[in-house]
Amino acid sequence: MKKYLFAVLLTSIVASGCAGENQSSETNEEGGYINNQSVMDHGIQSDHTEAVETFAGGAHDIGELQAKAELKNAADEPVGSVSFFALDEQVIVKAEVKNLETGFHGFHIHDNGVCEADAEEGPFMSAGGHYNPAVNPHDHHAGDMPPVYVTENKTGYLVAKLDRFTPAQLLEDDVAVIVHEDADNFANIPDRYQSSEQNEPGPDVQTLKTGDAGDRAACGVVTKP
Repeated sequence: MKKYLFAVLLTSIVASGCAGENQSSETNEEGGYINNQSVMDHGIQSDHTEAVETFAGGAHDIGELQAKAELKNAADEPVGSVSFFALDEQVIVKAEVKNLETGFHGFHIHDNGVCEADAEEGPFMSAGGHYNPAVNPHDHHAGDMPPVYVTENKTGYLVAKLDRFTPAQLLEDDVAVIVHEDADNFANIPDRYQSSEQNEPGPDVQTLKTGDAGDRAACGVVTKP
């Protein structure tokens, strides 16, 4: 009954704040994760930020903004921003993106705070691999985050609660946020699949590194707000 009442309340908040707009949202109460999208008239604008952040933080409080990344594509055009809020021993991540292709996009923190669109190995390869101080396999990298979903109007909005890093650690380690061109499979490859690159079933080395999220569509260095 509590979950039902919460769903009704959230629906009422969203409906009252966006009459006449096209709206899609996904909520996961147990995971503390919302992927919410509204039509935007000028740049990036969320009409439901208060409702979403109340849900994510649990009590009208998503913590203190301590770090931020401004995302740009390979043409050096702004395509969004990512904010990191400290909340006790956890972090609330809020991402807003625009002008990206429709669908899910891998969304990670990467080792190096360097976003070179003209990097020799490809756009933003200078950011290195996934942020992974504990040297774990994907999807247990500290920098692994939920994918960003972009709707048909080329915009996306994401709020997630994580506990694998703090904003202070990101600032100290000088890292970057990457939005990939493709979806992230989180290395979830059942043993019934056989890789063409190795003689054993399941995920291969490349999948374990990146989740096959493809090229890097956008990059932003994590800095103080």
